[in-house]
This record gives sequence, structure tokens and C-alpha cells, in this order.
Amino acid sequence: MEKPRVTIAIDGSLYKHHPKFHRLMTDYITVLAPNRPFKLMLAEDGSGKGAGLVAAVAERLRQAKLNGYRE
Repeated sequence: MEKPRVTIAIDGSLYKHHPKFHRLMTDYITVLAPNRPFKLMLAEDGSGKGAGLVAAVAERLRQAKLNGYRE
């Protein structure tokens, strides 16, 4: 991943309501991906938004293919 900073969207009651879960997640991600700046962000209705994102990406890829774009 070559992005200078990453935003990680998280959905769920555990993340939303647990008083220490954000800090725990931040600590563990820092251990697993040192020197990689990131931000955790609560995403309400993550499943619905995720499905919309997948549909949008699929449509963009379909349009690119129709226009002759190759990877």
C-alpha cells in the first residue's frame, strides 16, 4: 500500500460503545503496521455503504473497459 495516510472505516456496536476499543485497535494496528499513518473512523451502516462502494467501483471498471482502458 503506497498511500501516505490511510483511513480505516469501522462499523459495529463493539467499536462504537466499548470505552477502550478505539485505543486497543490503534495500539495493535501501530504494532502490525509501524510507520504507517492511519485514522480509525466510525462508519454507520458500513454494510450498505460497502455495497454501494463495490457497485460504484464495478461500474467504473465496466466503463473503463468499454472505453478501451487496459491495466
